[in-house]
Amino acid sequence: IKYDVNINKLILERAQNNINIFKYSLVAYLLVFILILINWILESFKIKISSSIIPKVAFVIALLSFFAHTYGIITRMIIMERPPVSTLYESIIFVGFIIMLISLIIEWIRKDTLGLFVGTLGGVILHFIALKYANDGDTLGVLVAVLNSNFWLSIHVTTITFGYGVSLVTGLMAHLFLLQSSINTD
Repeated sequence: IKYDVNINKLILERAQNNINIFKYSLVAYLLVFILILINWILESFKIKISSSIIPKVAFVIALLSFFAHTYGIITRMIIMERPPVSTLYESIIFVGFIIMLISLIIEWIRKDTLGLFVGTLGGVILHFIALKYANDGDTLGVLVAVLNSNFWLSIHVTTITFGYGVSLVTGLMAHLFLLQSSINTD
């Protein structure tokens, strides 16, 4: 039996498994989340730290961890030669990616740490859920196809997964606004 093995992809897969980039992005998202909470606590006590340096540092760390997250997704796509939504593990990681993407855009526009808070909260939760599936074993197996064509399956699933991410950002922001309005009704 002769197997057609792409050595470059094998090396890339081994490197990705050794680096475990998604754990690094999880730790960085946790750090940003904690920084935002510290900033909010300091602001509630009217303590300003040199023109709010904490949100700027948090944004830079979030951006770097988002790039790491992106690198992890792209390497999986190169290794598997398909969109990153064919397994439950990949879908969860991809929804976390979408949450961070939308949240970073919101933060870039608003500059009030709400985007960072929502993005890192969603990113951390989904990373922890994905870790559960990663610990179950091989995460590179493909789910059973619902659509007949790989092209349409990829388009359909990627679009739906993108919608999940945007919906989660919207829901988290809505909950935060409801919480804020219930606190400020005094």
